[in-house]
Amino acid sequence: MSYKCKVAKCSCKRSAFTARTYDCCSALTLDDLSCNDPTKSFLTVEEWRREPGSTVGTLVNTARLSSCDTLRFWTNGSIDLGLVDGSANVEIETNNLIGATGPPSGPPPGPDRPAIHYNALTGEVTWWVPFDTGSTGPGQWTTIAAGGSTGTQGAPGMTGARGVTGAMGMGAQGLTGNRGTTGANGVTGSRGTTGANGITGSRGTTGTNGLTGSRGTTGANGVTGSRGTTGANGVTGSRGTTGANGVT
Repeated sequence: MSYKCKVAKCSCKRSAFTARTYDCCSALTLDDLSCNDPTKSFLTVEEWRREPGSTVGTLVNTARLSSCDTLRFWTNGSIDLGLVDGSANVEIETNNLIGATGPPSGPPPGPDRPAIHYNALTGEVTWWVPFDTGSTGPGQWTTIAAGGSTGTQGAPGMTGARGVTGAMGMGAQGLTGNRGTTGANGVTGSRGTTGANGITGSRGTTGTNGLTGSRGTTGANGVTGSRGTTGANGVTGSRGTTGANGVT
């Protein structure tokens, strides 16, 4: 925000972050520029968090200044302020981020505030730790990231889980490419160990009897055995009846 006012011919210029326009000097008189009445003011200073006038900007505080008030810019050391006499040209730069081609040569510009130093030659990053009140010395640099050459590549990490298969796209099937040459057969792997025998299954049901086959051919007569011993005489039978006399 900037204002430029003159007593004889008043004009006002406001930053473009708002659509409101008005003449800030229309009622300005010589009394407004005197220090006799501190209630009269002609400059408003606003404190914003984020961009003024934007959807995320927030007006934190306002202050109205008269011609005899003083507007001061100050810092604890982490911000460097450069003020030019005349039209209030104020430069604000960070003062605690230091880059150099070598290690720190001394304390930072604000030794009572933390700072970071980067060594462009080695890649070393150091942190300025200010001492508490009563300690000896202003503070010390502490390495938080050592520099040096790049280390050896670590072992490959584990293969991540397979992602979900995407939906099948639509479209006409492309032409089938030429069949490539058959690759050489790979080396036959060693034979694995024989697995344990499985459990013997239960006995199945007995099938039906098959058909009776045809009678085979009669075999040759066997050898005649030796004659057995003569048996004992049998009992004499009873005498039969006498026959009739013959014809003379």
